[in-house]
This record gives sequence, structure tokens and C-alpha cells, in this order.
Amino acid sequence: MTDAAKKATASPSGRVNIKTLQVDDEVNCWCGKCKGFRAHKVKTLQPPKPPKSVCLTCRAVHQVRLQEPGTKKSRSDRKEMPDVPPWPELVAGVDPDTASSYHIMGNFEIGELVMHKSFGLGCVIAVPTEQRAQMSFESGVKWLLQNHAGR
Repeated sequence: MTDAAKKATASPSGRVNIKTLQVDDEVNCWCGKCKGFRAHKVKTLQPPKPPKSVCLTCRAVHQVRLQEPGTKKSRSDRKEMPDVPPWPELVAGVDPDTASSYHIMGNFEIGELVMHKSFGLGCVIAVPTEQRAQMSFESGVKWLLQNHAGR
């Protein structure tokens, strides 16, 4: 693999980025036939599906898999969850009557209490974008839409 191809396929942390792979790039990925990580050569690109590759050991053709099947991403690969206090602490001393009703067209701020018709009383814990808000309910943390324009 050329230096340009290595730069195109490796992220700053040294990991491969599937979206930047090109035909004939070499990548170390999971081979289902060999049951291990082996060198593969990218054969075809078929967005939005993962690219297909040929195992250089057994010549099997399959999708590029950067993780062993059946394993989940490590916590360090997941998006950061805000530090949320336990539910009883979050709603201690709160009057549910002061909560605003959740509506998809509403605009919410961190710390605001919301009453959802399915999930019940909740508290806004993050607002990463104008269209999404992360809320903590007794049943767990949920992503909900906000500022959604009606049809």
C-alpha cells in the first residue's frame, strides 16, 4: 500500500476509516473463513454498505469488518454521555406540575423539566443540536426531537 493510501485509510488514532477506503487499498480486517484478522484488499465500493474485500490468505470475498462479529464497540469509541445523577436525586423535591409538556416543536434547555405522555416526568440533560435534546426519564435516557417544523 502506498503512503498516500495509508494516510487515506488511517484516522489520526491509527484506526481505519471505512468511508475513505479506495479500491485496491490493503486493510487488516476480520475474515469469517479464516476466523481471524487478516490482510485484505478492497475489491468494490458500494455505499452506503461497507466495501467488499478479498482475503489475501484464503481469497474469500466478504464485507470489510473492522471488529470481530459479536463484539461491541468499547466504551472509549462511544459518544460521551453526560454525567447524570441517579433518577431519585434528579427529581428530589421537584413539583411535576411545574414541568412543561413535551412537544416535538418545543425548544428545551438543559435542566428544564418536561412531562412526556409516554415516558412521564423527565429532565433535559443535554442539547447537542438545535433539533435534538437528550432527556433523562425514570425508564432511562432518551433522545427526543425539538424545534421540528410541522408539515
